[in-house]
Order: sequence, then structure tokens, then C-alpha cells
Amino acid sequence: MEQLTGFGKAIISADPDKVRLDQTVKSILAYKPLLARIFKEVISECRDMAFDVIEACIEGDVLISKVYVDGGLTNAGERIDGLSTEAYLNDEGLDKYDLRTYLRLPGEKEPERVKLLVNVEAQNDDKPGYDIPLRALFYCCRMISAQQ
Repeated sequence: MEQLTGFGKAIISADPDKVRLDQTVKSILAYKPLLARIFKEVISECRDMAFDVIEACIEGDVLISKVYVDGGLTNAGERIDGLSTEAYLNDEGLDKYDLRTYLRLPGEKEPERVKLLVNVEAQNDDKPGYDIPLRALFYCCRMISAQQ
């Protein structure tokens, strides 16, 4: 009998009626082999790397909806090293980053490493009622300002 990977099990265990639900999608997207494929396509530093090498560069656990975006909650007693995922955006309510992780990539010199903070935001609507590039810019600015 064929053995399923963790990704295969995540897909099969997802209720078909709920597959578009936020938490299910985030759980599937947090699967490191899938993230490696996404990173290879969207992160220029990963374009020439093999999938297994990219996967090995994903540092620690991928955080799913644990870090606040809001300035008063983002750090919540932690430095950015602790990775957070939420925020209170004006009257939009409390908001969290969908998926956050670090990539540690080889630098130009052997002992040098480049550390990238990566935020992946899942969207089920290409017109969610707000400007997606502007929201992305806001999230990037929040992550920069949250550093201590």
C-alpha cells in the first residue's frame, strides 16, 4: 500500500466543504516542501536552488496565525526572533499574519548566511475589498518597525 506524505495526509483529512477555510489553507501552505516550491518561484535568492535545499533553509517551525500585526501586540514581549502573526488595523479588528518563517540562505562567502523573514498571506479572493499591494506594503512596514 502506498504511504502518504504529511502533505497528502493534510489534503485528504481536509473536509472538502471546508478546504477554502482559512485555517485549513494555512495548514496546507505551512507544509515545508510546498513552501519550498513557492519560495523557488517568488524569492530570487532561491531560484537556482533545489527544492530540498530550500526546504532545509526554512528555519524552525512555520508560524500560523500567531503574530499580531498591531504595533502594541506584534512583539508582545518578544523580539522579532520569536516571530509573531496578528494586528489591530484601525476599525478592521485584530489581525494576524497568516504564515511567517525565516529562511537562512548561504551567502557569497562560505561562513556567511543571509536570513530572510518571509510572510505568506493566503487570499481566497483576488478582490478582497482592499488594495492587496498596499496591504503587503503595510505588513512589510509593520515587520520593520516591530524590530527591537
